[in-house]
Amino acid sequence: MAGLALPKLRWLLAGGLAAGIWVVSQEKGVPRPPERVPVFKSVAAPSRPAITLPRRVERPPPRPEKIVTGSISKPDRPRILRTTTAVNLRQRADVGSAVLMTLAGGSRVREIARSGKWRLVTIDGSKGWVHANYLDASMDRPRRPKLPVLGRPAKPAKPAADKKP
Repeated sequence: MAGLALPKLRWLLAGGLAAGIWVVSQEKGVPRPPERVPVFKSVAAPSRPAITLPRRVERPPPRPEKIVTGSISKPDRPRILRTTTAVNLRQRADVGSAVLMTLAGGSRVREIARSGKWRLVTIDGSKGWVHANYLDASMDRPRRPKLPVLGRPAKPAKPAADKKP
């Protein structure tokens, strides 16, 4: 058996050697790329350093939803209010403050600012403070006029059959 395996091994080695010689002979005509690519520097412009980025970027602070500028807050939009009863219009937001005028119940006032339970209001060019317990916004809602609904005519009501005169 040894005699049969040896000739096969010789042909295998001879074929591998022939293939290697062929590959080497084929590469001679093809230029090989250089191992290191030369770096060309421009003589006219000096090389600038690369831009360095910060290692850590902080987030900006969140935007405040409503900026508070002082102790007296301003309403989002001017409101028209009505007085619930006769009430004093005062010079400051204090019960002991001087009374500028007395407003009748149902008087329309315009709210300018707020300070706790007190409201700075204006009426007929006069400006003063009124306690919020004496003001109501719901009384100022305009009533909608009653209008007929356009479309189908209303059905007449049927007389009740079970009722006797």
